[in-house]
Amino acid sequence: YLSQLIVPDGIVLMWSTKVVDHDQWLWIAVGTALVVASFWFIRKSGRSIQSLALMCFLTGFLPILGACLFRPTTGLIMEPHWMFFPAVGFFILLASILVRLIRWNQWIGLVLCVGLLAGLVRTSHLYNDIWTDDKTYCYYWLQKVPAFKTTEFFLAYALINDKQYDQARKFLLDAREGIFSDWQIYANLGFMDLEEKRYDSAIKNYQTALSINPSAPEVYNNLGLIYEYTGHIEQAIEADRKVLSLNKFLLEPRLNLARIALSQGDLKTAVDLYSENLKIAPYERRSFELLLTALIDAGQLQQAQAMTQDLGVHSRDAVMLTEVANLTAEKKMHILALDLYMQALRIDPGYKDVYVQAGVLLANLNKLDQAIEMWKQALIIVPTDAKVSGLIKKARGMKETQGNDTAIPNKN
Repeated sequence: YLSQLIVPDGIVLMWSTKVVDHDQWLWIAVGTALVVASFWFIRKSGRSIQSLALMCFLTGFLPILGACLFRPTTGLIMEPHWMFFPAVGFFILLASILVRLIRWNQWIGLVLCVGLLAGLVRTSHLYNDIWTDDKTYCYYWLQKVPAFKTTEFFLAYALINDKQYDQARKFLLDAREGIFSDWQIYANLGFMDLEEKRYDSAIKNYQTALSINPSAPEVYNNLGLIYEYTGHIEQAIEADRKVLSLNKFLLEPRLNLARIALSQGDLKTAVDLYSENLKIAPYERRSFELLLTALIDAGQLQQAQAMTQDLGVHSRDAVMLTEVANLTAEKKMHILALDLYMQALRIDPGYKDVYVQAGVLLANLNKLDQAIEMWKQALIIVPTDAKVSGLIKKARGMKETQGNDTAIPNKN
């Protein structure tokens, strides 16, 4: 830490030493002696800028003496952001030295200040390059702290996000430490297997994760998906219910259960599940759209209309309003769809998609002039959009040959 204050090189999110398994009491005694000696020095130095800086520096280390031991099986750990007060103390001390240099020789002091500033700016740029993405940073971190397995876990997670599953598996397996947090490793291994439809391997990894942490709702949720995909519906239902017993506020298991209920022709159960989600998260997009679709398909148009009208009054989300308008347009509920498009325009006049989709609906209702005006507004927002230009050209062609029954698709 001291070397990185003076020459900022090798700074990482977390440092870890090898496990200290010898002379522990000697190291504790040395550390205690240094703290006592430092406070004696502060007391002797009196009330000065230097003693203030040293006091900030040393008192900032006191909580670290305990914090570095929070995972003794990993080794001594230190995270740079823990060192806020030591850093303050260091920079107070550095500033006081620079002030003295400037008073002694103004030009030498200024040259040192400019050089120090330039060095810090250059170092910041170098670190911005290192931190440009998760993978680049994790590879750098792994190079600096090769014995710290948490680095391998974060690197694997970055690789999973990029769908580089083979490399991610290698780092995940290397990251195992035989501790409680290993359940996350097996959960991620299971997730990759699920993505690649390796269901037997996914179940094995998820079961291993649950053997370590039996209270992991996301693991049960993904297990439920696998059981559903493989036709084990009763086991899928049991897994989803287990998720809700662990965390009743999660939305995913109810969406899963509702999908199963609809596949079995049980509309009432599906509607109840979607409605429960909307009580927890009003106007949550997936639950709202799926409930609306289920009601329309079941012919419960009055309830569906009430839902969309309520959304138009209360929602301030132009994207959701547009998506629900698209849905109602597909279901031939044209007046409702137009009302939602207009509400979305009032909320966000700069949202291009709503002009496009409203224009499509107007064109299919044979209101070609209004449709063209909508698309012109979209072109004002994105002048280079070839799709919108094509829609305008097509609508003008339809105007010239009225009676053409060619419809415009309702989706981009």
